[in-house]
Amino acid sequence: MPKPVKRPELGWRAELRWQRLSVLDTGREAELSRLREQNLKAHKPPMDGIKLDRADVEWLIEQNGGPIRYGDDYSDRLGLDLRNANLMDGDFSFLPLADTLFQGARTDKASFEGCDLRWAYFDDAHMSETRLVDADIFKGHFEGTYLREADLSGCNIKSAWFNEGTYLDAAKFNRASLSGCHWRNVDVARVDWDNVRLIGDELDARKAAFTERDRAYDDASDAYGRISQLLRTQGRLSGASRFYYRRSLMHRKALQCQALRLFITGRWWRLPSTLLTLIGNLLLEAISGYGEQPGRVLAWAVGVAGIFTVLYMTVGSNPTYTFNLAAAIVLSVTSLLGRGYGFLPSADALAKPVSILSAIEGGIGTTIELLFVATFTRRLLGS
Repeated sequence: MPKPVKRPELGWRAELRWQRLSVLDTGREAELSRLREQNLKAHKPPMDGIKLDRADVEWLIEQNGGPIRYGDDYSDRLGLDLRNANLMDGDFSFLPLADTLFQGARTDKASFEGCDLRWAYFDDAHMSETRLVDADIFKGHFEGTYLREADLSGCNIKSAWFNEGTYLDAAKFNRASLSGCHWRNVDVARVDWDNVRLIGDELDARKAAFTERDRAYDDASDAYGRISQLLRTQGRLSGASRFYYRRSLMHRKALQCQALRLFITGRWWRLPSTLLTLIGNLLLEAISGYGEQPGRVLAWAVGVAGIFTVLYMTVGSNPTYTFNLAAAIVLSVTSLLGRGYGFLPSADALAKPVSILSAIEGGIGTTIELLFVATFTRRLLGS
């Protein structure tokens, strides 16, 4: 892998300040011009089969009228046409290559670190072990692309397109921004998801402006949700559960930001519905880990039964009846499982505080049972 060139002053999230780092001699310029004309006369892409290095591509950018940047009106100008070109082992780090056509190109072991590759087309390209770290590939196309062991860590591939022909074996997506991606049945079972602890959308949401933070967390939630659904349909339940949990956590943070923004801006009439949704989200996370941690449900059941056992022994005794530990446990378990709202061991033991406690525990127990069933249904059926 070639050593990347020095990063420009501005990164991929801002406009690149590009300066040509190398100059072609007149002989190489003439050779590229001749080969291009030959390909065009043969009705082939202009760079078909031509081995290109960084200096060649920089010369082509200048020949094309310079780089295409954010905000440019380039309706009459297209990006580079590098279809079927040979870019293997090259170092193209931080080049402005927006709207470039890479269909059918070979970029094996090449470096495109930090490149501006927005709207680029990599359809049917062979990109084994290509380094795309921190590149901006917004709305890029990867239909049929061979990306074995490609490194897309930290890159922006929001709204990018994949399909069932895209090969992602051992590809790396850690810290990549993935919201809005069109996965379209791509096989992701062999992607290195274990090392994807966070995605770039979540990191962006943490740094977003206050007025945009809830929308940013919603985008992160959408990205996690799409990955989770795709992994679940392909049988990767462990990874699907982890990403579903992150999806639900991002949704909760979006609700928190939205509630705070509504309070600060004085739109209090919208607060009750948002707060109710947030409270429900918090309870679901606490009791069942958003349905992905069934052990929490059992722990809550045991804890509630223990607390009410102590309460029954404390308030249930009266001059005619004394609650011992065994009786308190039986009453607590019976009430918790929803089989005895207000049930007491005998009529003589009837006491209002105990009846109220039994009814409360029965309601809590019914809620826990419903969450328990929903959790295991989701785990077993993937619904």
